[in-house]
Amino acid sequence: MGGNAIVGAVRVDKSTFNSVTALLDYELECRDYKSQVIAAYREKQTFGDVDILVSDRLFKEMTPKQIAKQIFLDENAPFSKNGNVLSVGWALNASTYLQVDLIATPEEEWDFALNYFSWNDIGNLIGRIAHKMGLKFGHDGLWMPMRDGTNLFHSVLLTRDFDEALKLLGYDPEVYACGFDSLEDIFKYTASSPYFNPSIYLLENRNHTARTRDRKRKVYMEFLDWLVNYEGNQYEWNPDKEQYLAQIFDHFPEAEIEYDHAKEELYVQQEVKKKFNGLIVADLTGLQGKDLGELMSKLTKTYPFNDKDALYGMSPEEIISKIKEFQL
Repeated sequence: MGGNAIVGAVRVDKSTFNSVTALLDYELECRDYKSQVIAAYREKQTFGDVDILVSDRLFKEMTPKQIAKQIFLDENAPFSKNGNVLSVGWALNASTYLQVDLIATPEEEWDFALNYFSWNDIGNLIGRIAHKMGLKFGHDGLWMPMRDGTNLFHSVLLTRDFDEALKLLGYDPEVYACGFDSLEDIFKYTASSPYFNPSIYLLENRNHTARTRDRKRKVYMEFLDWLVNYEGNQYEWNPDKEQYLAQIFDHFPEAEIEYDHAKEELYVQQEVKKKFNGLIVADLTGLQGKDLGELMSKLTKTYPFNDKDALYGMSPEEIISKIKEFQL
């Protein structure tokens, strides 16, 4: 989860993995911090790190140094923090460590995050289906990002019920709840959605950032190898993601209200920008650069030009008139 954050980190066998996780679980529980070791497929025999979901209260109440001393029982344990992930080395001997990634998670996201992170890379694989539907399937829930071109102006939270998210994406939540014995089981489950199409996973069909990231994911690359012999469903995705809105809102009807409201807000913002912007003021006054910026600031302080609702109700002629009056 935290990449190779700890120098000297090594892979360990299942016995060592289980021993370390049991000790960490005990130390966290003793201090009343909610925690859960994230499950890997059951036949996995070696581990490059340990991923543990922990209450975000842990990071609020203890520094990384205190966590190393009190939870890992080693004040000199190496650590590296990246966002909500704290990587700490559990000493195996004088020079080697097992990397432990503590993933801070708010209570309201707990169940979804635990399911998303479990079973190796399956959350990322399922997320490709969601993306083709215009959604984001992540550790914090199933979301509908709303964009104006490349600008993200709003995101609608569809659900933090993991089972309901799976159902929308064509998956059986009861099968997921039973877990997976092998990578083969994970790959078969990924391909079980009626919306599955192997082409959406191929590196040549991913953007540069995604290709670079996925090449580093061992399980993702093994999944691509598995797809070479895949002969199952190949759903034809519609490139117009708005075609899936009716299906999404049928499953999550309460989200449509927020979606419609956000669209209305965007429309107002777009109309307001057409009525009052730097190009209009520059054209009327002949000002540029710093002088233009100063005038724009004065205009918004003098008139309700920073109130989008008030500006929306004004005609272009009224706005131009006020700008000219201000100049006089």
